[in-house]
Amino acid sequence: MKFNILILSVFIALNLFAGTISDEIVRSDNYLRQVQKMIKEEQQAIKELRDEKKKKAKQLKKAEIELQYQKSISKKLESKLRNAEKDLSFINFQRTKLSNRQEELKDSIRAANFYLSGAGETDLLEAIILSDEIAEVAAGMQIISRVNERLFEMAKELEQNQKKLDETEVKLRHKQKEISMTLQDKNASLKEYQSKKILVNQLYRIAAEDEKIKNEYVSMLRDQQNELEQKIKEMELTQIKQGEERKFDGLDKNFKHMRKKLQWPIKGEITETFGTKKIQGFRGVIHKKGVKIKPDESHVSSVYDGVVMHTDTAWGLGWFVIVEHASGYYTLYANLNSITVKQNQKVHTGEILGTIDIDHEANTPYLYFEIRIHDKAVDPQKWLTS
Repeated sequence: MKFNILILSVFIALNLFAGTISDEIVRSDNYLRQVQKMIKEEQQAIKELRDEKKKKAKQLKKAEIELQYQKSISKKLESKLRNAEKDLSFINFQRTKLSNRQEELKDSIRAANFYLSGAGETDLLEAIILSDEIAEVAAGMQIISRVNERLFEMAKELEQNQKKLDETEVKLRHKQKEISMTLQDKNASLKEYQSKKILVNQLYRIAAEDEKIKNEYVSMLRDQQNELEQKIKEMELTQIKQGEERKFDGLDKNFKHMRKKLQWPIKGEITETFGTKKIQGFRGVIHKKGVKIKPDESHVSSVYDGVVMHTDTAWGLGWFVIVEHASGYYTLYANLNSITVKQNQKVHTGEILGTIDIDHEANTPYLYFEIRIHDKAVDPQKWLTS
């Protein structure tokens, strides 16, 4: 019996027929391959975008570091500029102080000149020259010498202060200009790095957005792929169903409604029934998948319209025939001495499949008969007519 089950499991197959659905399956399958190729290409593009994102992230980090560095330099330059402005203010203060000192020196020079020239008709020098006293002349000349020395010193101091003031102011102006220009350059550089950071940030966001769009596109393609695969499966099932229907063209297809209406495969008596049997002297039970019929005639015929699925011979079964009927029903006829049909041959109810030698003396002749719904064996007595 186990061998019988194996035979049915191995040889139950479905014939597929070419047609419109086949063409549609081919087209859908080709399109599915295109979609799968597109998914692969988009996944490669996503990988490249991720690499680009990493690259932009590094550039962004580098730009941020450079920007911070430029900002620190600009702050230092601004501090130097403020110090230079303070120095300039101090120099202006010194200049004012020196200017005041110059005015003082000028006043002193004027006073000395007034002293030398005198306020009357005869100046100091003339008075000394006209004096009869040598002591007076010597004292007067000493006074004039000291006044002249002082005037010379004050004039020299005035000249040096003015020169120093002018040099300091020039240096400071130059330094202030240099710092101002450097600060302008650094601010321009800072602005450039700020723009660079903004640009890199924008490129990073664009790459991130592109990756998001690509992922959404791949997701859509995957949905399309799943839809196509499902469509192909449905079409294949439809094709199988249509192939099944065409397989049984010209044959009755109502096997499932033939309970208690099927004609017997051979005239005779059932000697072994379907179901679980306990054998005397044997542990356990044996499940019989079919029935044994002791024949009253030699010809074995099909119980219903169908297609010969398989014919063969096997040890313990002799010749056997499997007939496939519509809607997944099968009948097995075994222990035949000969068969008269071929594989894929359409047979009708009552059509002879083979013969049993009822005159065989060595063994009692019998027909082994099964009915199956797909791969499940059912009791033939519930289907054969009374």
